[in-house]
Amino acid sequence: MPTSDLLINNKINNNTLNNREEWLFATFLFLLSAPYFVWERMYLYWISAFFFLAISIKHLRFKKNDIAIPIIILILCFYFQLKVVYNGRIANINAIILVLFTTITLIPFFFLKSSSWYSIFKKYLLIFSITLIPSIIQYSFSFFLNTGFSSNVIDTCPLNPGRSYNQFLFYVSLRQFGDFWNFGDLYRFFSYYDEPGVLGNVAMVLMYVEGYNLKRWYNIPIFIAGILSFSLLFYIATLLYILLFGKVKVKLIVGLIVFLMIMYAYNNSILYEYVFKRFEIVDGKLVGDNRANKVFSDWFENIKLEEYFFLGYEVGKKVEYAASYLYTMVLFGVIPNLLFFVLIINRAYKKLGLNKYFLLYSVIPFMIWYQRPFVWMPLYYFLMFVPLYCFYEQKNQKKLHNE
Repeated sequence: MPTSDLLINNKINNNTLNNREEWLFATFLFLLSAPYFVWERMYLYWISAFFFLAISIKHLRFKKNDIAIPIIILILCFYFQLKVVYNGRIANINAIILVLFTTITLIPFFFLKSSSWYSIFKKYLLIFSITLIPSIIQYSFSFFLNTGFSSNVIDTCPLNPGRSYNQFLFYVSLRQFGDFWNFGDLYRFFSYYDEPGVLGNVAMVLMYVEGYNLKRWYNIPIFIAGILSFSLLFYIATLLYILLFGKVKVKLIVGLIVFLMIMYAYNNSILYEYVFKRFEIVDGKLVGDNRANKVFSDWFENIKLEEYFFLGYEVGKKVEYAASYLYTMVLFGVIPNLLFFVLIINRAYKKLGLNKYFLLYSVIPFMIWYQRPFVWMPLYYFLMFVPLYCFYEQKNQKKLHNE
């Protein structure tokens, strides 16, 4: 083999993760989603982040025509995390180093081959699905059949301070939130995570990439988990997908099911309260949109747009917290937020063109940012950025198949 060909082959091999590395990547991503057994062992989280980065280093590839936008996005991510640190009054050297490290761990999301990311995504999906199976079974026995299982109490979660949980072997449930029992969340499926919305978000993204293909066995637990989470986002995203891309037969069947469920819901307080009532609009607001609490909403109404439009609320002034896009608008600024999404959508358009895949992908970052703008967690960057590579690979595979 000529030397030049050997060098090219070596370069290609260095840019491609092997099967073992892909499984490790997927496992680390699962741990970075912070299941309950990581909460009291946060060292597992940071070890996962370190090895996630370490494995990727030799496989990073930088293309001249796709480097400027990722670098600007990384700078914005660094800025976002810094603003969170300063707003939380924890701006010391350790916090800054942590922000820098977290930002560096985002580099693989932009500079690994799309084919590698597609393989990692498939493996993560499989891990996520398999771990859901015993979780759904135990939850179903506990909730629907009223089977008693022994449990421990987790007094606090680092992701949600102030909340305590009942920890069963394969799932957790909310025990207490502040000084009152959160009765509604007793019915929602958390699986291993601190909120059912986390489960709904991950399930939504996985289902979008998989096209809700329930003929593949591993998609069935994910779909069921999304339903049991009572996640408003999952329901809206699913209905939107069916409306835009579902076959006429599927639309008619789903429409009939929804109609029958609505009729049944008015005689079933649980189904009405935790599913259909969330779609009602009261005082111009969607009932199920609970991302901003009353403290934040009252505070937000008393500030002016010009106070946060350009670079966010002034450093040193306290910004009330809410798990909402409004929080990111105020803290980071309207302009940085808009720039962030313009760059993401522009990059997607360059890779996918204007087609079904582009439309599908464009929905995902907005939905994630709307409900879970947690800029310090790699999981949400994974959910925002990696589907782009999956759709890119699917588009290319379909093109080859048609040829």
